[in-house]
Amino acid sequence: MRNNERKLTGNFGNFFERSFLMKTVVKILVVGIVFLCLGSAQAAPLHYIDAFGGHGDTGLDGYVDLAYRGAENAGFGVKTDGSLYWFGTSSEGDTGLDGYVEIGYRGTNNTGFGVKTDGSVYYFGINNAGVGSEDDTGLDGYTHVAYRGTNNTGFGVKTDGSLYYFSVNNAGVGSEDDTGLDDYVEISYRGSENAGFGVKTDGSLYYFSVNNAGVGSEDDTGLDDYVEISYRGSENAGFGIKTDGSVYWHGYNSEGDTGLDGYAEVGYRGAENAGFAVVVPEPATIGLLTLGFGLLRRRR
Repeated sequence: MRNNERKLTGNFGNFFERSFLMKTVVKILVVGIVFLCLGSAQAAPLHYIDAFGGHGDTGLDGYVDLAYRGAENAGFGVKTDGSLYWFGTSSEGDTGLDGYVEIGYRGTNNTGFGVKTDGSVYYFGINNAGVGSEDDTGLDGYTHVAYRGTNNTGFGVKTDGSLYYFSVNNAGVGSEDDTGLDDYVEISYRGSENAGFGVKTDGSLYYFSVNNAGVGSEDDTGLDDYVEISYRGSENAGFGIKTDGSVYWHGYNSEGDTGLDGYAEVGYRGAENAGFAVVVPEPATIGLLTLGFGLLRRRR
């Protein structure tokens, strides 16, 4: 009888032991998710950078995409909530426009092209008071846009990776043509009309152009491991972010490490060899581990 009581007590003890352990694990997971969410929601600082390793904090944050704005040390940026801002080296303003996921310079001061959440292409601008206006070009199916070297024209990547060039007329109506090039995930202006740099799906860097008939040609620069690129202020040169977050400058077939790292997005700043860059926010992994170990130590 006593043996049975001991077994029963032991079984209950094991049950409560396992139950407590399970609850502890659940607590760690739940709070960990909260911590990770908070970590991912942390606003990413915006820095200004140059090709020689110089950088500084603008005091601005929360950007996920950047584009040149047509004036030195000025840009457009998309915030984490899709709202469109203009900014300088230490100031910013809400244009009142939203729903954007990606933007590009349009070739005139304070104007740009942008891709909305539904893949439609808009062109936008801001007045002297910083208030924005926008128009739907009627083009859609895009994931990325970039300036093409002439006013109101651009290059764009479609959802299937194909490369298009497009333009808008004075009435704001867009037209587009397939260059015949594909497998692109990221593109940037190259400093000359109808030409650009692009990142392929495998991270390799290409330069491309279109002729007067709109037919595209491309060449592999021999450079790779890129995830993000931007015009650098001189013909045939750009900034790029590698898969490890390091910032490189590059040309046709040469590149150099600026010594900067930990960045997720880069944009031209209006001066040769200078740009803006978004810092990768720190995740809350350390907080999760600390909490987990604390709970386990309490159990002991």
